[in-house]
Amino acid sequence: MNGRTSFFTVPDDLTIFHLLVLYRWLALMLVMGLFLADVTPVKSPFVFWSVLSLASFYNLFITIFSKEILNLILKKPKIIGIDIFFCFIFLTSTNGWASPYFLYTLSPIFLTIFFRRLRWSFLVAAIWSILYAISIYLNGYTLEKLWLMKELDSYFTHFFDFFMVAFFFTYPYLLISQLRETNVLLSSKEKELHKANTALGRKNLELMALQEINTAIQSTVNLKNVIELILETITKIGFDCALIGFFDEERGVLSSWQTSKNISPSLYRNFEIPVEKRNPFGQAFFERKVLQVRKSKTNPRQRKIALKHRGSDNFIIAPLLTKEKVLGALIVDYSLSRRKFTSEDLDFLKIFSTQVSIAIHNAQLYQKVKEFAISQERNRMAMEIHDGVLQNLYGAQLLVEACVKGFKQNQSLEEKLFLLRRTLTESLKDLRFCVDSWHEESPLTGFSSSFRRYVEQFTQSTSLKVEFNLEGKEKEIDSEKARTLFRILQEAMTNVLKHAQASSIKVKLKFTPKNVYLEVLDDGKGFNVEEVAGKNGSFGLINMKKRIKEVEGEIKIESEEGKGTLVHVKAPI
Repeated sequence: MNGRTSFFTVPDDLTIFHLLVLYRWLALMLVMGLFLADVTPVKSPFVFWSVLSLASFYNLFITIFSKEILNLILKKPKIIGIDIFFCFIFLTSTNGWASPYFLYTLSPIFLTIFFRRLRWSFLVAAIWSILYAISIYLNGYTLEKLWLMKELDSYFTHFFDFFMVAFFFTYPYLLISQLRETNVLLSSKEKELHKANTALGRKNLELMALQEINTAIQSTVNLKNVIELILETITKIGFDCALIGFFDEERGVLSSWQTSKNISPSLYRNFEIPVEKRNPFGQAFFERKVLQVRKSKTNPRQRKIALKHRGSDNFIIAPLLTKEKVLGALIVDYSLSRRKFTSEDLDFLKIFSTQVSIAIHNAQLYQKVKEFAISQERNRMAMEIHDGVLQNLYGAQLLVEACVKGFKQNQSLEEKLFLLRRTLTESLKDLRFCVDSWHEESPLTGFSSSFRRYVEQFTQSTSLKVEFNLEGKEKEIDSEKARTLFRILQEAMTNVLKHAQASSIKVKLKFTPKNVYLEVLDDGKGFNVEEVAGKNGSFGLINMKKRIKEVEGEIKIESEEGKGTLVHVKAPI
């Protein structure tokens, strides 16, 4: 392969060898030219054509097998002795001193450049000098005769030329070889530097990712925001796809998947993976290690662990663990770029998954603390209302009862007191309902059963008739979504109690494979939805819309004056 510098292309050995073969053909063409011009003496045309034919076949052989001959010369330099022998025959059989093959016979000295050693080139030049002298002598050119021909100086100059050719061709070739080796070394170093720069860039991204997660640990306490940050950060580093599954300890499965933006959430909406010792997920959890999974190495009986998105046959499982419990798993892959995982990927994910576990665990703890604090505050307010406001209202009601009994003779005053008593009674019912609602347990203890208990309690606390219906097979849903639907039910039924002047309410909870639906229908006076929406809605309606939007659900309110109201809510499971 050719090495390259900024100035020129350094030829390789085979190219140089081809140039030397070309030189041999040009030297033979010179022989033919000298013969045709009748410049050089020829002893016998038969001998001339025989030698030329031999030289041509010899050249042809070298040309056809040039690559093999070069490799042979590089492995066994002594093979040049054959070339020296042929050149000696060509020179000796064609008049020696006056031979037209003189330039051709320099070829063996040119070949010594592949030895890459000056001493070997000088050795070949010395051997050829001796053979040249013998060839001249065999053709009758003695020193005395050359003296008489006034060619003695040329004769000795030829010996000097042999060594000069050896030096001036071998030494530049040595420089070229060193230049080529330097180029190869520079190219290698350039690749190493590029690789190091790439690795350094990756490390910088990894450090930034860890910094972002550390920042999330310190500042971000919303679980949803933490998950989004983790998935966004892991894809910024270079992984194509990422998803997080949460561990359901009771059922022993990974579920409630959160995915990076390039994976459709619908693929994992009802997806569950069992965590067992015999599958890679269980192995990652029980051995507490980051594990690479390849489909080709997966037992056919474990195909249920396969992921859902494209190219998920090669991925890494990073368990999310604390000292006390299993939180879930972070899964990454190169399903788009089809890159191969490296040991650096595994090392990074070991550190990253630890930080992610801390961030998620802190967010979950904060959420529980927040829920507990809200629950405590609601209970405290309920107790204060019960012990303070309710008692005062009960006292006021008793006084009104006494006044009604004492003023039977004054009909106008009796009617006013009767109206005041009815107002106090309704106020007591409203406050009692609020106190009971605030004491209601979280719906996480049982989704539909919590709804049913609430409806029964609402019926007992008010004069309204409430009917509850459950449709479809009940499914486990995310705690946040369950809580949101429960609060929307409370808000909707409270609005009916306060504003609708209804006599009955129908509540329906419906489960489908992908969604859960809540409907609250009353037979009250209804209202103009567009008019209320134009006024930016009531606080209760705004609150319901805000809650359902946070869990990616939908709410629709249908109402007409005099025809009641229907609140229709949909949330993904």
